[in-house]
Amino acid sequence: MSGIVSTLISTGLDAFQNLYDVLITFPLRVTNLTDGKQLEYSIRATSFDYTPLRVGSYDVTYKGISIKRLSPAITGERMFSITFREKYDFELYKYFQKWKHLWFDPSGDGKVLMGPYGEEANVNRNDHYGSITVQQYKASGNLSDISEINQNISLIWRFYNVICYDVSYTRPARESSTPVTFTVSFYYGQVFEPPETTEPSST
Repeated sequence: MSGIVSTLISTGLDAFQNLYDVLITFPLRVTNLTDGKQLEYSIRATSFDYTPLRVGSYDVTYKGISIKRLSPAITGERMFSITFREKYDFELYKYFQKWKHLWFDPSGDGKVLMGPYGEEANVNRNDHYGSITVQQYKASGNLSDISEINQNISLIWRFYNVICYDVSYTRPARESSTPVTFTVSFYYGQVFEPPETTEPSST
């Protein structure tokens, strides 16, 4: 029995789901900054839902045997969603609504803003597109300092040319006093997956 215990202990500690940060760079037109810098928030998120891209596949059959071969095409939807716990003043929700409204606004008769779909988006891409980084930390050192030490970053997903596509409704309810959460769906153009943890040379 002692051998089994020693084996279990020697395998080391586990990774933990809650050791992560979400860094969001909003488009310039969301934060109304005039100094040319995008405002980056480190936001406590309750979940990060992402389905990686993959290559396609097809069946090859011969004499009753079928196997899968890979096809040279990347498939999958360039989309992910994040659920947030709202601040007391609904500031985050307002920012994401403003980001969505850069592309379309269903208010009133509804309107689709043609600028970012055409020439305007090519003038300054940062006006309409943001970027999102999700980084996970290894369980090492002091928990309170874990996100302050770059060596603790083990996995990073970087998403560029990000569009805010949908912001879920913040449902009021008199029967409960639970914290308000909402889910935001994003489309992205580029993704850089682990294991690389350094900033790519170009985006």
